[in-house]
Amino acid sequence: MTKEKLTARTRGKSIKLYPETPEAYHRIRKLIDDEKLEAFTFQFPSEKEYRVVIRGMPADMPVNEVIENLEELGIHPKECRVLINRKTGQPMPIFSVFLEKNEDDRNIYNLKELCFMKIVVETMRGKIGPAQCYRCQGFFHGSRFCTRNPKCVKCGKPHLTKDCTKTKNEEPTCCHCQGNHPANFLGCPQNPLNRPPPPPKVNFWEERARIKKEMQEAAKNNITPPAPPTSQQNNQTEETSSSHPPQTSSSTLQPQTKFVPRQVQMMPSKPQTRSQETPSSSRNVPLNRTETTKPKENSEDPPSLLDTLSQLVTWNADGVLEKIPELEEYIDRHDPDVIALQETFLRPCHSLNFPNYITYRNNRRTHRGGGTAIIIKKSIAHHSIEIPTNSIQNTTIVIEETHNITICSIYRPPKQPPQALIPDLLRILRNRTKCFIVGDYNAKHQTWSPHSTINQCGRVLNKFTKNCGFLLSYSSEPTIVPYRTNQRPATIDFGISCGLDNILVETQAELSSDHNPVQFIIPEANNSPYAQNCTTFTNWNRFQELLTTSVPGNPKINNTEEIEANIDQLTNHIHNAINQSSKIKVIKHDITFIPLAIRKKIKEKNRLRKLWQTTHYPPIKQELNCKEI
Repeated sequence: MTKEKLTARTRGKSIKLYPETPEAYHRIRKLIDDEKLEAFTFQFPSEKEYRVVIRGMPADMPVNEVIENLEELGIHPKECRVLINRKTGQPMPIFSVFLEKNEDDRNIYNLKELCFMKIVVETMRGKIGPAQCYRCQGFFHGSRFCTRNPKCVKCGKPHLTKDCTKTKNEEPTCCHCQGNHPANFLGCPQNPLNRPPPPPKVNFWEERARIKKEMQEAAKNNITPPAPPTSQQNNQTEETSSSHPPQTSSSTLQPQTKFVPRQVQMMPSKPQTRSQETPSSSRNVPLNRTETTKPKENSEDPPSLLDTLSQLVTWNADGVLEKIPELEEYIDRHDPDVIALQETFLRPCHSLNFPNYITYRNNRRTHRGGGTAIIIKKSIAHHSIEIPTNSIQNTTIVIEETHNITICSIYRPPKQPPQALIPDLLRILRNRTKCFIVGDYNAKHQTWSPHSTINQCGRVLNKFTKNCGFLLSYSSEPTIVPYRTNQRPATIDFGISCGLDNILVETQAELSSDHNPVQFIIPEANNSPYAQNCTTFTNWNRFQELLTTSVPGNPKINNTEEIEANIDQLTNHIHNAINQSSKIKVIKHDITFIPLAIRKKIKEKNRLRKLWQTTHYPPIKQELNCKEI
């Protein structure tokens, strides 16, 4: 061995050999087999084979006939078989062929006809992720030339997988991370596909100089007092506080309206590089906010919640990795406070960072697609929380202020059962005074999407919001424009909130995706209670009178279209009558949640009291007095 030309390199507790000649490679492999060493070798390039698939022939075509026709054409396959569908177990019209790597067998790529059928020859696609050994479950090599100790893919014990007695119903154990999944699971934390990229290298001296310069600028801004406003400055925009840089010259063209800039706390270590402007000049929103009240006397009080959060954007990116530059440009132009993303298609090894923003994300690890994320400004105090859900993917944060607000970005896959959505939404909304859930619901209903067909999820969600009193915030324009011409545009990206009201919604025809970004504007004065804190009192006699006068008897119906039209008309009459005959009383105090067992006892005691007031039967009075809650 020492006479052969080779180089070596240590790799952890093992050593990696690099032979320079084919003879050295074969001698190393022979030595490993003779000495039974624990090692693996890569396949020699000349020993590799062609792996192709043939499309266009029926699934019941005999394999022997395919091999004979290839032999007649001078192509000598080593193996040929029909592929089986894993889900149905039925053969597919696709044949896999394995051939030696030579010039004669290379001609298989030039074939256009075989067995009197027009065919297409393609190279066999590889599996997703790095190669993994079936013997030792290691990565980046195969089991053909592996002599390492075996490990089971199901239980992780030192034996071959074919000798394992564990059934499919039993819970597997990963030999890499000891998790509850098989060793070939793509979402395993030890899989090289999911390893996070190394952090970028930072020059110590440059970083030290940058931090020192930023701290000096922050100290200088804190010392400089703000210029007092005068009556002669009505034609100019109001100057911001000491933590904001001065306005640009373009802001002097704004109308004579006094704007109050939002107060944000600057972080000395990571100050914002983007210039802070007044809401009228930096936001592309259809509403100009004016301030008519006097400013607060105590300027040291902390800003309220809605002073720090006013603009939220949700967008289904349909794969955000290739769209990061245009998303960064969108952030620079609109300066949103929070961005909720859906279908990010990200893996743990991918990075998603923007200047002056913090990213929280929840990647789908079971299979391709999905994933949610929230991007929020660093100047807004917040923290992230985890809420386990079954039918939806979510990323949730809580903005820390006097009244915390929960922001949740969700994505509901279209194949999930609609009935499972409601328990997940209740799990997010439970015990939260202010909550805003935005994202892609994949739910269609005429209430928020009048130009699309109603689906089952839309019916369930519409009934849920009406019964529970939550607020639906949606745009009047479609949020998805499908790529296919046979599909209609629809509104499936919207928000559900509690504790918030008068939210303005706007769809923006920007960014390259079949979904358009949806912008939510939360007004500064948002003190009105939401519908869940309201009680409705209905005058049923008036409801009956209105319905009697509005419904003109039994209509004449001749076809199914008239049935649907009359059903919609009757539904509208019922809704109008219930709205005109009902009054809403606002509950201004906090709702007290009483346990179910106590509510049952209160109900039983009220029943006995009513029965005693009607009958005055003495035993009922005794039972009522003995009833305890």
